[in-house]
Amino acid sequence: GATTAIYRTNWVGGQPRKIVERALDAAWSPDGEQIVFNAGALENSRSTLIGIADAQDGTSRELVRIDNSVVTGPRWSPDGETIAAIAQPIAGNAVDSKLLLVDVATGAARRLEPIEPAAHMSPPTWLGRGEALVYALSTEPVGDAAGGLSRVVRYDLEADRHRTLFWTENLFPTLGGGGGQTQFEVVGPGRLVYHEFAVRQTLELYEIAGSGSPPDRRSLTAGNSDDRQPAYSPDGSAILFTSNRGGNLDIWLYEVESGAIRQLTDDDANDWDPGWTPDGQGIVWSSNRSGNLEIWTAARDGSGARQVSSDGFDAENPTVTPDGWVVYWSSNPDKLGVWKVRLDGSESVHLVDGRYLTPDVSPDGRYATILSLGAYETVIRVIEVATGEIVPFEITVSHGSGAGVLWGRTRWLPEGDAIAFVGVDDEGRSGVFRQQFAPGRDTASTRRPLAGFSPDFVTESFTIDPSGRYLTLSGVRQVGSLLLVEGLPGIEPPVRVGR
Repeated sequence: GATTAIYRTNWVGGQPRKIVERALDAAWSPDGEQIVFNAGALENSRSTLIGIADAQDGTSRELVRIDNSVVTGPRWSPDGETIAAIAQPIAGNAVDSKLLLVDVATGAARRLEPIEPAAHMSPPTWLGRGEALVYALSTEPVGDAAGGLSRVVRYDLEADRHRTLFWTENLFPTLGGGGGQTQFEVVGPGRLVYHEFAVRQTLELYEIAGSGSPPDRRSLTAGNSDDRQPAYSPDGSAILFTSNRGGNLDIWLYEVESGAIRQLTDDDANDWDPGWTPDGQGIVWSSNRSGNLEIWTAARDGSGARQVSSDGFDAENPTVTPDGWVVYWSSNPDKLGVWKVRLDGSESVHLVDGRYLTPDVSPDGRYATILSLGAYETVIRVIEVATGEIVPFEITVSHGSGAGVLWGRTRWLPEGDAIAFVGVDDEGRSGVFRQQFAPGRDTASTRRPLAGFSPDFVTESFTIDPSGRYLTLSGVRQVGSLLLVEGLPGIEPPVRVGR
């Protein structure tokens, strides 16, 4: 259905049996009689609950509710007394992830600092009799796209001491949708098994004018880089996009007529989320040059970069109205939701409060789409930019999990009478749909596919040129691997205490 649930089934097969409704991750207790699960983080939720359920009949109780966080990967300690998990910001890519330890008897929870400030962390795995945990972390808000390595560490709880076990790549394939994360299992003394995903993204061009099927796509970029988040210039002559082809994430430009590609930003920090100013003579984007992701602007050639927002935590996905308002969203718990600010950084206004992401301004600047995320469902809503009022109109995008894609990512059609968005067809393939925009009406019957829906890649982000004739999308190709690492000191299989 539209939400996830926890099921159990026999090793030898048979009918799966649902035991917990509306829940996400789950893990067995050491005696096999109970499971721990996390729930919440549903549409516009600001908290996650950790619960315990009887593994036979599903009778459950809430253990603890964690506010302003998404809790993932709960794991039961070998002695059955503690739950370990990861607490992450409720949205976005802030460097604020923590280890979470919850006492099973009392529900008391405490957050532990990782070995260094972390944007992404893997679910923790218990070692031995529960004296230590192993997990991976990345300090980069953009995860693997930054081009660096992630650290795998062993944490001794009693001594409060970390030890780096090894560094490796492809553990956090972040594509702007929260991304994915690896998991570890201990398979013997000194031996861990884990998974990785190598991600490659290219820009693909479709012609969408006319009533017939679009012709075969044409690749605009190629290679081993990740090219994503395309954005057509107001005159259609160029496409901004994000790429790590220079080593880390920067803003690049593709000239439509000549096919020439050139780099616009070059900084040790990561630059992504590109967009244009209304006159096409300037660009906006999100960068962590100041220590966290903020909104920046520069001239069309990338010169004169300066910071626009002052969020202090995590500001992303800027889009600009014709009269010069920059609309963006923040995952700052104290400033959560969608904001607008002038290009010079003045007149900051909180438009709508809540877990809303990725605004996109309509061509006339009157409206902006915003996304409200659920576990298996995204709701596209529309606000008035002048007032922040939510318009009586929505599009529900049901989808599967995985791929790290931000389902429901939107772009307006040039006339402003329709919205295009990333979704999934009946065969489970991702692509771009369009649907009419009419406040106060259900327009689901007008939904039709535009581009993508290929068995060769996953559609992740896209843009439509000002004429409405061409659509350029970013296609994701993932290669997954299981890896075994041996000879690691201090890695012992979990031992059930008292057995």
